[in-house]
Amino acid sequence: MKKRILNIILIGAIGLTSLNCTDLLEDVNPDALQENSQTLKDVTVLERLLINTYQTMPVGQESFVQAMMSDEVRIASTNNGSGVFLWGRTFTSQDGDVETLWNNSYRTVFTANKVLDNIDNVTNNGANGLNKNQIKAEALGMRAFAHFIILKNFSPKYSPNALGCAYMKSANSENVYDTPPRSNMQTSYQYVLDDLNAALALNPSNLLNMRMSKDALNAIKSLVYLEMGDNPNAITFATAAIGTRVLKGGPELPTVPPNPPSTVKQTEITNIWTDPITSAGTNAAPIDGSEVIFQQINIAGAASLTMGALYRTPSLGVLWNASTTIKAKYNAGDYRIAAYYRTFGTPTSLTTVYNKYYGPAATPGIANVKAIRLAEMILARAEAKAKTGDLAGAFADYDLIRVSRNAGASVAFTSTQDAIDKILDERFRELPLEGKRLIDLKRNGKIVTRLGSDTTAAYPNTSFPNVDKMTLPIPYSEIFANPNMQQNVGW
Repeated sequence: MKKRILNIILIGAIGLTSLNCTDLLEDVNPDALQENSQTLKDVTVLERLLINTYQTMPVGQESFVQAMMSDEVRIASTNNGSGVFLWGRTFTSQDGDVETLWNNSYRTVFTANKVLDNIDNVTNNGANGLNKNQIKAEALGMRAFAHFIILKNFSPKYSPNALGCAYMKSANSENVYDTPPRSNMQTSYQYVLDDLNAALALNPSNLLNMRMSKDALNAIKSLVYLEMGDNPNAITFATAAIGTRVLKGGPELPTVPPNPPSTVKQTEITNIWTDPITSAGTNAAPIDGSEVIFQQINIAGAASLTMGALYRTPSLGVLWNASTTIKAKYNAGDYRIAAYYRTFGTPTSLTTVYNKYYGPAATPGIANVKAIRLAEMILARAEAKAKTGDLAGAFADYDLIRVSRNAGASVAFTSTQDAIDKILDERFRELPLEGKRLIDLKRNGKIVTRLGSDTTAAYPNTSFPNVDKMTLPIPYSEIFANPNMQQNVGW
């Protein structure tokens, strides 16, 4: 019986030849590296492997799966079958999108582990300005982040003794079980925290938001604690990640004459999704400013995900529309309407698609995938504060988002539950297509409910009350190959 998790990532095994470019934006395939006794002692080679983890992390795939299973999208008349079974909740453990999310998560883990298995043996630390402790910190962060993606999607709402994941700590098949079992959720989440703490202890100095920085590490810690229900720590690390960052569109930002303030602020929000990267190059500053804490860079010609093509393609047209469920959530004048959506067609046959990941005309669908944004951390802190009973503090964070987005007057919270409901609604408005919605609902014990206008004759359900189906099945190929890999309830 083959070891499925390892087989996913060892096909072609590692093999590194000459590499002399350290460009962050160039896709690097670890299977193209030829391994010998010296190769993986070279800090420049390990840096290239680290870069690969940023290109394989499946944040775009997670976003797509979450969008299909929640209430963010409505099937388009030109859909060719893409994602339909996920959207209609008729998929099985053999679903290709689910398996891709699983495989790419563990592939990212494998590459991070390849770095970690060898980084302490580096013989040329400092070569080309590369520091092995910085590389180690980022690899630890990426290993934690990839496992966190697995836990959010393939484990149920947090419960200490529920099934977690098979946490892989080495890429060396001689040092791991051939058929690794799943740890419980408490152990799995603690492994994630251990890696994040180890990364922070190395004091990484990187400030680029396409790399694993201190802010990104603290943001992930906050989100981990939020999932675990440890709200005081969720608040602490969200605050650390937020730091001195400033929301776009906020009243504290100066306007630039002669444009009216509303025009300037609308542009600020829209520009979050206008990626300046059009070709490979070295970047000396964060991309998209303080609003983006961590993201995946995508460029034309790279092998990484063409995010927008999951929702529309030049050849096939629109596959998925923005749902009427979410469109109904915005007040008139909200800056996010113009920033997040575009509508075209005749007055009697309008089509609304997401502007997020729409991409430039020259390269449709090519756009950076936002993994963690400032607004998410402010709303995560608001949720955690509400759950500790600090309704005033929760409202302050909630209102900060609404003011910056011109969302209308904020109505005071009347109870903890009222606060959570309003915060989740704001997360819905702020974060569609960013891989958050289904996890938000699952974490808070809610179900997916769609407006009737987002259903079809073939898929008429407006709600999905089976909470077990909010947790993805372990792919059949993994279950078949690994007798110790336990399937989730309901699959």
